[in-house]
Amino acid sequence: WALGLIAFKLLTGHCFWLAALDPEPSSVKSIKEILFDPIPPASERAEVLGAPFLPDGFDAWFARGLERDPAKRPSSTRTPLPWRASTRPCASSRAVTRWMVGAVTSNSLAS
Repeated sequence: WALGLIAFKLLTGHCFWLAALDPEPSSVKSIKEILFDPIPPASERAEVLGAPFLPDGFDAWFARGLERDPAKRPSSTRTPLPWRASTRPCASSRAVTRWMVGAVTSNSLAS
């Protein structure tokens, strides 16, 4: 469940749940959306939020992960990501690590 929501946030820059964007937040609205309202396809929600495209296969992977019945969700986080084979990383993991360490160091020094 959480992995799907985190992936959506990382890919779109937005929280999936619209109740989180409400200027007057309400736990009732959040609970209703999370537990009872139909869960739309990730690409449909991303479009509503004005977010960039999602990779091919993301909707199906996301829907399986956000299945409300835990028995119907993947039993492992090792479930392959369907879009992984069709994309390339923008930077090596070493370059990303260097960038992250630099960002953390500069932010902690600025505080």
